[in-house]
Amino acid sequence: MLKRFLLVLILGISSGLTVTAQEKPKLYGLRFGQDTDDFIDWSPNIDPLRANFTVCSWIRRNHQSSHPILLQYFHPGYDSGMILGAEGVFNQVVGTPLYLQDHSIPVRRWYHLCWTWRTYPFHFTVFFNGVDVGSRSTRQRYLRTGGKLRLGNGLNIEENVFGGDMFRLNAYSRVLSEDEIVTLASDMCTPEEPAVDRSRIIRWEEILMKERTGSVIEIATGCYGDNADHIKAEGMIISPNRSQNEGLNGVSNRLKETERELAETKADLSKQLRDILLELNKTKVELEELKKSKRNN
Repeated sequence: MLKRFLLVLILGISSGLTVTAQEKPKLYGLRFGQDTDDFIDWSPNIDPLRANFTVCSWIRRNHQSSHPILLQYFHPGYDSGMILGAEGVFNQVVGTPLYLQDHSIPVRRWYHLCWTWRTYPFHFTVFFNGVDVGSRSTRQRYLRTGGKLRLGNGLNIEENVFGGDMFRLNAYSRVLSEDEIVTLASDMCTPEEPAVDRSRIIRWEEILMKERTGSVIEIATGCYGDNADHIKAEGMIISPNRSQNEGLNGVSNRLKETERELAETKADLSKQLRDILLELNKTKVELEELKKSKRNN
């Protein structure tokens, strides 16, 4: 009876611990294919970004295109308001291009890019992994509202397809300080500080819910809420569209994870049960010796 009670108690405790671990939210990235129709676009309210902004994103290129475009904001009939290159080489704000020929990034490697733009003075800067790698003055104009924002393969030209992975792309309504940008670039899994988070106008968690075209899919990043302390950059495919269908890959991966957790729990329970039985046997022997000692006395 005592053994059964102890086993039930251990199972209850272990079950509670397992549930707590599973409740940590997974943070997903997006993978864009190599076709010109692999993109996400919508018409956001960019009024808070018209005069000053910062855009930051974690990026991993999987395709060796000439000038991969990560993001484009455009308004029909006007110059492109903003074009941001996924390798930091070709960028443009309010019609003013910025070329960084010495910062081409190799494929299949996570890295962090930030772009800042300010008025008075009108100035555009690119940061690679937290380091200022180039800047220039821009035309004295503002972003025009009412346009469309497109992520991935912005120009519909094969040599500009993104063909890579994107994670935590956010747009902020002010120019972040260099220290704030360095902090964002220091850890892929760490969330923004409250002062930075309050200025987020375009938010990654909302981008994940946007309608996608082509073969844009979600990927696991290895980040779990704000509790992750390392990066797993294998790029495991999770689902083509989590809001509609998690997909066979996602189900298979979760089953494997559950099986692994069950195996670990079983091993832990077996060890705890063996320890308890050893303690019970030890106590039983001590009791027998105590009884024997009393009879002899």
